[in-house]
Amino acid sequence: MRTALSGCAAVMLLAVVLAGCASPADTPTASSASPTPTCAVAAQPGVEPPAGCVVYDPEQNMASNETYRERMAQPEAGRIAGEALLEPVTTALTGLRSSGAELTDDAVRAALAAAGVAEEHIQTTGSEGAIAFGAAVAGGGCIFGGVTAEAATVEVGGYIMDGGCLAMVGH
Repeated sequence: MRTALSGCAAVMLLAVVLAGCASPADTPTASSASPTPTCAVAAQPGVEPPAGCVVYDPEQNMASNETYRERMAQPEAGRIAGEALLEPVTTALTGLRSSGAELTDDAVRAALAAAGVAEEHIQTTGSEGAIAFGAAVAGGGCIFGGVTAEAATVEVGGYIMDGGCLAMVGH
């Protein structure tokens, strides 16, 4: 019994000694980096900004908010594939428009698929009577446009900057 108590005491003593040898955790000091608040003000001709403020051009910021809609360059193979779909897609959408049928997402998708556009690549948005569409084409890039009771538009181009073929309104 004495050996068991001695062994237990030795283990406890070792634990206390080792715990005393541990180094304290690093704690932040006053010299640690922390974010510094900065003010941002719109550029105003003839007005000096407050010290420490960052000046920005609000018109340039608004313009950059719309760059997601711009299209990338389209590879040649994609342009050729897209142009091959221009006539059949335009014909299908014009037929849908002039048929008097309701212009819905499903109707536009069906017309695009019947014209040879791969169903899994078709995106649509809008409400009944005004549907925008976009679809990826073989070789890279898109065929896109819209259809209303008055007109159908179809274009070929690269992907939008956000990716995909259909630029959503109000990003």
